[in-house]
Amino acid sequence: MHPKIRSPLVSWLLTVMTGGIYLFFWVWLVATELNNAEQKNVFPVKLWRNATVTLYILALVGFLLALNAVTSLLAVAAILGLVGLFLSVQVSIGNYIKCKDGELNTGKKYSNVLSVFLLFYFF
Repeated sequence: MHPKIRSPLVSWLLTVMTGGIYLFFWVWLVATELNNAEQKNVFPVKLWRNATVTLYILALVGFLLALNAVTSLLAVAAILGLVGLFLSVQVSIGNYIKCKDGELNTGKKYSNVLSVFLLFYFF
């Protein structure tokens, strides 16, 4: 099975139209496809998923209980954790794709800048 080549413009438009939800779907889908193509666990998809869900729950609890400085700091820390996690994930996937492009000499390009732009659009 070979990973599907996706248009960055379409990915960006879908991210905009879905209010950022497509970004999560894209990360999960691409990382899973790359793991399947390599027939090994190149990306820790389950770890990323669990970390994302945990940080979202912490952020939600922090915002819902933002009655004092401690719970407000919990929300801010969780959001900063999410930003760091997604930045790391985007760069990891981008670097892997660039490395594979070099090995296969496909002539296709992947932009970490576009990935980071999509990430910060979501936030």
